[in-house]
Amino acid sequence: MAQSRRGEILEVAAKIFNEKGYQSATLEDVGDHFGFTRAALYYYFKNKQAILDAIVDDASETLLVSLRAILDAELPPAECLRRIVVNHVVVLHSRPHVFGVFLAEPTSLPEQIRERMEQMEREYIDLVAAVYDSGVRAGQFSADFPTKIAILLILGMANNTKRWLHPATVESGRIDPEALAQMLFDMVSGGFSGKRARGRSAARGSAPGSVAALRRA
Repeated sequence: MAQSRRGEILEVAAKIFNEKGYQSATLEDVGDHFGFTRAALYYYFKNKQAILDAIVDDASETLLVSLRAILDAELPPAECLRRIVVNHVVVLHSRPHVFGVFLAEPTSLPEQIRERMEQMEREYIDLVAAVYDSGVRAGQFSADFPTKIAILLILGMANNTKRWLHPATVESGRIDPEALAQMLFDMVSGGFSGKRARGRSAARGSAPGSVAALRRA
């Protein structure tokens, strides 16, 4: 029961931190949602930063575990990278407030938290970069682009969807994060020249939230 309540507190705190900003949010804001006093929250978390620590750990573990599951499948590099991009976007939008906090402006977070996030980010980028490098060696990706820059550009686009795609739009089904991620991957892998593969997108037809529907939006 305590673990379940702890998880509920994390989700509510993430929503409050995301909406108010970590610096402006207070433990009282979190406690008020549950009818808790500040002292009662200490049973679950010793202070506000402990809640932030748990949110960051949760987000980091979710991204890394899902990434490693894709890598363990030992797929061809192009399909592996496609699944990574799709998974990245879908995971970000599966828990919008948690990842809203995770992707917040780093300068608004305590230095200790920033360092841990940067370490996780380096690990994640290195794993994805290894996939890109294997694709270059296999002749599936161009060797014209520096690996780290290519990966940072791709993940930067994926992360930026958190800035403009409102959770309510996802919840209503008007935009499907998986279809959006596939569009992103098609655009990056084929560019704007009209050479990108359309088979996977066309197969989705005009169903709500599909790539075809996104093109009409």
